[in-house]
Amino acid sequence: MSSVVVFAAVLVSLVILLPVVYAWYLNIGGIYYLGRGRERKLVCSTDTECPSGYICRDGFCVPLT
Repeated sequence: MSSVVVFAAVLVSLVILLPVVYAWYLNIGGIYYLGRGRERKLVCSTDTECPSGYICRDGFCVPLT
C-alpha cells in the first residue's frame, strides 16, 4: 500500500510542478529576449538616418571607426 501512496504523491507533485516550471521557462526566456533587444542593429538607407558616430553600410548603422 505504501508504494501506491508514494506513486500518487510523485504523480501529484509532477502535475503541480510542471506548470510552475513552464511559467519559469517563459519568464526567463522573456528576460533573455529583452536583454538581447539592446543589441539590435539600426536599419538605415542613408548616413543621415544613423546616430552621430555611425555610418550606413549595407542597410545597417555601424560605428564610424
